[in-house]
Amino acid sequence: MSIRDKAITLQNYNPFTVFIPTQTGRTFKLEPCVEDIPTLVTVQFSDCEYVNGQSSAFRTGLLIPKLNEEENKEFYEALNIYNYTDILTNSKIEKILKSPTIEGLTKILEIEDDSLFERVRTILIKLKNLNGFNISMKVIDLVDKR
Repeated sequence: MSIRDKAITLQNYNPFTVFIPTQTGRTFKLEPCVEDIPTLVTVQFSDCEYVNGQSSAFRTGLLIPKLNEEENKEFYEALNIYNYTDILTNSKIEKILKSPTIEGLTKILEIEDDSLFERVRTILIKLKNLNGFNISMKVIDLVDKR
């Protein structure tokens, strides 16, 4: 069965509500993630195509499909997103901020999408407020000055 014929479960790992408009005029509301448990909604692949044409939600990792590795590859390629392994998901951003490397920090500095950079800032603030993580002042300064 092709990915185009499947219902796709989308995940919101963000601490804010995400709305998903569809081509039929229906809008899905994904509540904020709580304690690293994402909120979910299941939509048709055609709705994912519509969202991809209207926004950068899949290209920036705002929405993550809940698929196995093979289906994941097929999903992104069907949306003409071929660098899907480089997408900065919230977990990848958190890992970069907790254990910074030149490569990881370069990815953050090269972000061009404002909403994606605001997610970086949101994750940084969350980590700072948890007090359980010792985030380097250099990393904090880098994000603030960016």
